Parts: sequence; C-alpha cells; structure tokens
Amino acid sequence: MRLTGKVILIIVFTVTTIIVLMFYVLAMRFEYQMEQNLVSTARSVYKNILIARKWVSDYNGVYVFKPHGTKSNPYLPHPELLTRTGDTLTLKNPALVTREFSELSRSMGGDFSFHMASQRYINPLNKPDKFEQSALVFFSDSTQPSFQREFYRIEKIGDRKIFRYFAPLFTEESCLSCHSQQGYKNGDLRGGISVILSIDRFEKAILLLYRQ
Repeated sequence: MRLTGKVILIIVFTVTTIIVLMFYVLAMRFEYQMEQNLVSTARSVYKNILIARKWVSDYNGVYVFKPHGTKSNPYLPHPELLTRTGDTLTLKNPALVTREFSELSRSMGGDFSFHMASQRYINPLNKPDKFEQSALVFFSDSTQPSFQREFYRIEKIGDRKIFRYFAPLFTEESCLSCHSQQGYKNGDLRGGISVILSIDRFEKAILLLYRQ
C-alpha cells in the first residue's frame, strides 16, 4: 500500500509538473506572439508617418487654406501667405502634420497615437518624455545600422497597459531649410517618432487565436 501511495504521488507530481510547464510555455508563446504583433504594427505606423513626412518635407512644407479661428505655426519663418484673392494660406511643416495626424487618430477613436520628439526641439510640444529621452540616448550610443534601430517596451498607466515604440528620424537635405540653423547636417540623428499602441485589442485577438 505504501508503495502504491508513493507511485500515485509520483504520477500526480509528474502530471502536475508537465501541466505547469505546458501553461508556462503557452504563456511565453502568447507574450512573444503579442510582442511581435505589436512591434509589426508599430513599425507599419512609423513607416507610414515617414512617407507622409517625406512628401511634405520634399515640398518644404505645404500651404493650405487657413480655417477660421486656427493659429499658424509661430516657429516657422514664413508661416502664412496671402493669395491674390485675399485668402490666407497657412504652412504645414512635417512636425505639424505629424502632430495633427496623431490628434486626428485619437479623435477618431484609433488604437494608436504618435508623437515626434527631439533633444534639440524648437517647439516645446516636441520635448521628449522619459521614455523618449531614454530611446534618444540609446540611439546616440548605438553602433547598429540606422535601419535596425528601434526601442520599445510595455508600460502600465493606472490599470491600462500600453506598448511604446520609438524609432529614429535622421536629417535629410530637405530638412535643412528649417533645421540647419540648429547645427544639423545631413545624416544627423534629429529625433524620432514615438508610437503608442493599446494592448487590449492585441491581447483579445491572440487569446481568441489560442482558443480556436
């Protein structure tokens, strides 16, 4: 009887250990899969922002009709133009376009927002927060090729978890019309794009995937 009891205990212990290990592996796989999905989504957002900024930058900013009650960017040398018909045009530079796209995303209930940050900012709204500052220092010290540089982590704000991603912006010829006065040269690290993603949707999607 004693031997039978020991055998049963060994079997129970073994099965329990196997089950715990299986759940641990599944949990690790779940976290890895979620992180890869978040990184992939953040990269896509970042690359699309770069495309929009590149288009605006190649034209040295774009002028649009100034809506009533709005203010032009006071940090630009020529923020407004007056047309022959008396209409006022306001200049949208890449930084302003980036900020307005982010505000529009939030107002439409999107799962992400983004922000441009720089250590040598002109507009105080582009001042880096603690996470962005850490990323900029990391990029400055990094020996990796520019296309491989990225910085991300999961943060908790109250009861809400978010995924934060940061990738660099490098100075191009089209940027120098506004930023050469700051001492930037072509190819210099000028700042970066910070992307914030809500984790809730990703957790639900991957949980459904594992339940299938």
